[in-house]
Amino acid sequence: MKYEFHTSKSCFLVDNNRLFKDGDLIAEGIIFPFQVLLGLPAILIVSHSEYCPPQFLKTDTITSVLAANEYLDGETAKKYLFEISYKFRADQRDQLLHFLIPGVDTEHAKSIFAHFLPEAVIEKITQQTGKSVA
Repeated sequence: MKYEFHTSKSCFLVDNNRLFKDGDLIAEGIIFPFQVLLGLPAILIVSHSEYCPPQFLKTDTITSVLAANEYLDGETAKKYLFEISYKFRADQRDQLLHFLIPGVDTEHAKSIFAHFLPEAVIEKITQQTGKSVA
């Protein structure tokens, strides 16, 4: 399994049994992607052998990752579509706008939205019934 993701300060690459940060090897062993989701910190578990305790690595918030490379509990993350209604101040008045965003749950969708539009005030989050995305 080979994939990469980015935080605001670093680039991480998982290449089979090796983990690189900005091109430097930082861990080697069996790498379990516990959480690799846009808008949240990555949590990776590296096991070396049955005689050594596993190493837990947590990164800063992920700012860029391909959807196919997002994992939750070691499996490809199943995402749902959420509609976020929010207030945005423009031209001295508040406007109520709507935004569709994929997420594994309401909190994940909210964290992605808040990361990219921190000044917006969320009014309501609604899961679009029966709509899952890859």
